[in-house]
Amino acid sequence: MKRKAALYLLLSFVVLLLTNYSIVAQTTTGSDTPPVPDDDFNIFLLVFAIATLSFAAGFFIIGLLTAFVLIAFITALISAGIISSSIIVGLYYRSLKAGFKTLFVITGILSGGIIGGLTFRLITAQWNFKFTPVLFGTGCLLGMVGGAAMGYGAYYIMRKGIQFVARKFQVKELVHYK
Repeated sequence: MKRKAALYLLLSFVVLLLTNYSIVAQTTTGSDTPPVPDDDFNIFLLVFAIATLSFAAGFFIIGLLTAFVLIAFITALISAGIISSSIIVGLYYRSLKAGFKTLFVITGILSGGIIGGLTFRLITAQWNFKFTPVLFGTGCLLGMVGGAAMGYGAYYIMRKGIQFVARKFQVKELVHYK
């Protein structure tokens, strides 16, 4: 019963507010002159604020583009270094197999170290551990070990895949690829 009474009271209050809107309407004090605005609108300040925000946004975009180009350049240099060192190892041992093994292992170690460090960072953030450089280094080291294992595994899978395809298509030069 109390709930029903509260609902009726609320409904009657809403109806009272909706039907008597003229009670709260502002009226003039009898003079026909409009009130003088008390703010000092200055168009120069608005233009200056828009120009300042535009410059800030422009420099922010230029900074983002510069950072993106630098990161892309560093990534290209690292990739070129990995590929060139794999080619040099392959030429030194006169073996395509050694070059591919080096490529897979170096790529696995690099990516495993990055992924391991980031994973340890996320673990410390998730379980509210104190993040220290030692933990980050441990994550990178464990990631590098896992990345090396992943590189050797990827090389083994590639080697077995080449042997399977060579047997399937009867390419005698690649069947004995070890």
